[in-house]
Amino acid sequence: MKLLALFLLCLLTATGTMQAMQARCRLPVDEGRPCKKRKGGIRWTFYRPRYICTRMFYRGCDGNKNRFKTEQECKKACRPFNNNI
Repeated sequence: MKLLALFLLCLLTATGTMQAMQARCRLPVDEGRPCKKRKGGIRWTFYRPRYICTRMFYRGCDGNKNRFKTEQECKKACRPFNNNI
């Protein structure tokens, strides 16, 4: 019985973590807008229709949280169980 309770606790924890990690990955791709405050550059975004992390040119301001500095960071957040695909 204790083993079953431990298993269920682990399952609920993993499910909650996965949902929290993937929330930003469900946002649309958003390149932001140009601004004087920050320089834009290459960033990574999760493209849901193809289930891949892809490069984009971030313009420097605004946008949303579906933006990552590296491909690995994107894969870790959006594809935590498929990083080698």
